[in-house]
Amino acid sequence: MRVSFGPLDGQNLRNTGGDAAAPTAPALADKRRHALLCAMVELAGQRGYASVTVARVLARANVSRSAFYKHFAGRDDCFLAALTALQQTLLAQLEQAVASQAPEHAARAAVGALLAFADSRPAAARFLMSEALAGGRAALDARDQGVDEIGRLVADRYQRIPTTTIVPDLPPAIVIGAVQRLLGARLRRGVREHGALLDDLVGWIDSYGMPLQELRWSTRALGPKPARSPLQPRVPLAAPARTRVQLSATRRAEDQRQRIVLATAEVVRREGYRAATVARIVELAGLHRRAFYELFADKEQALMAVQELSFRRAMAATAGAFFSAGSWPERVWRAGRTFTRFLEQNPTLARASLIESHAAGHAAVKGLEDRNLAFTIFLQEGYQHEPRLNEPPELALVAIAATNLETVYRQTRSCGNAAITRLLPHLTYICLGPFLGSAKANSLIDSQLEGEDEFAQRIKA
Repeated sequence: MRVSFGPLDGQNLRNTGGDAAAPTAPALADKRRHALLCAMVELAGQRGYASVTVARVLARANVSRSAFYKHFAGRDDCFLAALTALQQTLLAQLEQAVASQAPEHAARAAVGALLAFADSRPAAARFLMSEALAGGRAALDARDQGVDEIGRLVADRYQRIPTTTIVPDLPPAIVIGAVQRLLGARLRRGVREHGALLDDLVGWIDSYGMPLQELRWSTRALGPKPARSPLQPRVPLAAPARTRVQLSATRRAEDQRQRIVLATAEVVRREGYRAATVARIVELAGLHRRAFYELFADKEQALMAVQELSFRRAMAATAGAFFSAGSWPERVWRAGRTFTRFLEQNPTLARASLIESHAAGHAAVKGLEDRNLAFTIFLQEGYQHEPRLNEPPELALVAIAATNLETVYRQTRSCGNAAITRLLPHLTYICLGPFLGSAKANSLIDSQLEGEDEFAQRIKA
C-alpha cells in the first residue's frame, strides 16, 4: 500500500485508535499502520534509528503491540516500509521541481528541492538522508534505489537538450547521494535553514561543467587498474602471529587489542553490525570475553577502534604518497592511488568503516564523517595552486569529501573492494575539477594514466 506522509507533528499521531465517526475495520487498520509509520519516521528522525524500539513506536503511535505485528514482522520491517513510502513522497516532490526548471538545470533543481525538504521537514529528512544508512542491508538497498531514481530524473532531463549544452560531468545519482550525506550530517547536529547552502552547492556542481557530448565521468565505468604504489605495504593488515614467547603486559594488551579490532571488522563484514556479537568477535580473535571487556566497553567502541585503525594506516600511507610528487595535482593523484590501494587491500576494514558505521549510532557516524573530512587537508593547496576569480567555496571541500565517500560506498556495496583502485580517475576528477576546471583536470588525469605503464615498469625494476 502506498503511504503518503503529511507533515510530521505530534497532533497527527495522537488519537489514532479510533474516532467519533467509528471507522470501518479496514480504515482503522490503515490509520493505525499510517500512525506506526509516522512514529517510526519521527523517532528515528529525531533520535537516530539505533535508539528506536518497537515499544517506543507503539507509545508514540498509541497503537497496541498486537496491531503492530498485524502489519509488520518487526522493527526493521516497519523501518523499511516507512523508508519506501517516504521516498515516494520525496520523489514526487523532486519530479515537480526538476520538471519546472530548464533541462540543463536539472541537477540544481534537484539539489534545491532536497534543501527545501530538509528545511520544511527536518525529522523526515534526517530519516531519509542519514538514518536510512543505519537500517541494515535491505534498507541500504532501498536507500540506494531511491537515490538512483532521483538521479534518473536528472539524467532523463539531459536527454532533452542539445549535445553542446554545458551540464555537470558527474553521475547524477552520486551527486544526490553526496548532498543527502551532507544534509544528513547537518540534520543530526541540529542545524537548521539549509536553503542558504544552495548558491554554494550550485557553484560547486557547475564547476564540473562540460558539453553534454563530451561527458566523461557521468557514469561509474571503471578506469584501468593503476600500478601499485611503492609506499603501500605489500600485505594487508593482519592479526599478530601467535607466539609461545612470554610478552610484557603492555605488548600482550596491544596484541589482544589488534586481534579484537580485526576480528570485529571481520564479524561486522560477514554479519552486519547489528547481528555481530561480542561472543562471535572473541571466538574469531581466539580470546576470552574478559580480554574484550578489559579493552572495550561494548561492540560499538570496538567498531570505532576499527575506524581509528583504518584511518591511521590509510592517512599515514596517503600522506607519504602525497608528498612524493611535484605539483599539487600530481600529488593528489598519487595520494589517491595509495588511498584506493589501501581500501582494496583491506576490504574488511573498509566495509566495516564505510558501510556499517551508521548502524552503530551517532558517535560512530560522527567518527566516520570527521575522518572522511580529514582527508580534505590534501585539497587545501588547491586554493593557492591556480588562483581563480571564482574559487570554490569552503563548502566545496565538504561536498568533495561526501562525493568521494558516496562513490567508494557504492562501489564497495555493488562489487566489494576488488576494483576500488579503478575508481582513481573518477576520484581524482572529483577532487581537481572545482580547482582546475574540467578541461585541465581531464588533461592532468590523461597524463597520469599515460604514465602508469612507465611507472609500473619502474616499480618492477
